[in-house]
Amino acid sequence: YISVTGVQTCALPIYINFNYDAITQDILDNGAVLLYVKSGSNYFQLPYTFYPSSTYSRTYTFKHYLGGLSVYVTDSDLTQPLNPGLLTFKVVVIASSSIAKYPNLDLNNYEEVKKTFDLKD
Repeated sequence: YISVTGVQTCALPIYINFNYDAITQDILDNGAVLLYVKSGSNYFQLPYTFYPSSTYSRTYTFKHYLGGLSVYVTDSDLTQPLNPGLLTFKVVVIASSSIAKYPNLDLNNYEEVKKTFDLKD
């Protein structure tokens, strides 16, 4: 059981909540919820820190819960982040049986996850 429950593109303030029915109690107890953000042509697994300059960074983190997840943004200067514009996220929900089947899968690598589970864009 693998679920790519959607591609979300949004303007992100300090945080945003997404509803995902695929995040069930069984997934919370035994599976995995992975979140990737697109930068350029690549996807990076959260938590992830971007470095737009040598003196400034922006970190994206998330937490998941029954039926959804929240994405948070923190800037290195600890001020309210400027709106980063449109961002594209991919949520991948994986049941424990699928995790056990591929113990050496690099979950940090979206392209590897996509290929292993035959995920469609």
